[in-house]
Amino acid sequence: MKKSILFVNGHLQIGGVEKALVDLLSWIDYDRYDVDLLLLEGEGDYRDLVPDQVRVIHKDLRQIEGPFWKNLWKNFRSCKFGNVLYRIINSAAKKDKECLRFARPLLPVRKYYDVAIAFRHGHPAEIVAYSLDADLKICWWHHGSVPDSFYQIKELTSLFSCFDKVVTVSEGCKNLLVASFSLEPAKVSVIPNIIDSERINTLAKGIDPYGNDNRYRIVTLSRFAPEKHLEEAVEAASLLVGKLDFVWYMIGDGTEFEMVKERVLELGLADRIVLPGSLANPYPYLKFADLMVHPSHVESLCISVLEAMSLNLLCVVVRSIGPESYIEDGVIGILTECGVASLYDGVSVISSLNNSVKNRIKQAARMMVDNLFSPVIVIKKFEALISGD
Repeated sequence: MKKSILFVNGHLQIGGVEKALVDLLSWIDYDRYDVDLLLLEGEGDYRDLVPDQVRVIHKDLRQIEGPFWKNLWKNFRSCKFGNVLYRIINSAAKKDKECLRFARPLLPVRKYYDVAIAFRHGHPAEIVAYSLDADLKICWWHHGSVPDSFYQIKELTSLFSCFDKVVTVSEGCKNLLVASFSLEPAKVSVIPNIIDSERINTLAKGIDPYGNDNRYRIVTLSRFAPEKHLEEAVEAASLLVGKLDFVWYMIGDGTEFEMVKERVLELGLADRIVLPGSLANPYPYLKFADLMVHPSHVESLCISVLEAMSLNLLCVVVRSIGPESYIEDGVIGILTECGVASLYDGVSVISSLNNSVKNRIKQAARMMVDNLFSPVIVIKKFEALISGD
């Protein structure tokens, strides 16, 4: 008899967490597992990557957002009485999370699962913790930092107590969780994200997207968020002018996009820095680049860097608990400290290496990715987790 598994996540928009989710779903053995995916905020760009064997179900909680009475009236007037009730329950749960058990009949899921997995903390985790019945409850933690607020730490500690297992993506993150939330080390499992090198290389095939631009090609693939510090990459680029003939593609989107765009214009770098936004398939830009630079100060693992390494791309990466777990400085790539000057130094050093050293770094990085993050290795860890081993 197949084991039933429920994954709960917000959406499938382009992002590291969502990429990790669809990659994991792509490698599950559906002869052994019956899988549902509950989405709380609609679908998104990665929807087509979800295997057909997965039953995708929806409970759009965006419909209960907004001022309390205004939202109740809007849903009542539209005869969406389930939304009215869910909003009342959700408001009560702000004082007592146990109230979320009353939301269970409003969720279009089975009465029982063998395994229920919250692939994000927040509302997906609260639903799994308080609203669902399952033999094994698991919460994924994808972040390379924890909140500063005492109240948030206390709330997350209480939430994690409802789960049988907490999963994170690197040993550094595990140590952080154990120390921050007083978790037993045995309760926290490390399962890295899948890096499917064969698939990535297939998607990267095609025409050189840089065309006839023969300048030194630098690429950054990232969400434009405060912790990613794309503005520091822009500042580092300004220091490179006159020392390196380069073009720098910063691929992605987010809340900081306009700020980064303005800084590019202020520094007169529009002919050097290209901002194409989010791309469904960025891999050709990695394959045909000379260097990836990742300026983020906080990473639990960093999928984009590992994907770049699987395409034999040199990487300069700011030091944080994720990249530190697999990058040996000068051997697998270049680790820099936070800040503009250090980023500039990293790019200067790696771009000036001879081809023999560059090739040695590329080969070591690709071998590391295949040895630690291949689908076969990661899926074995996942199966051991859900079997209770």
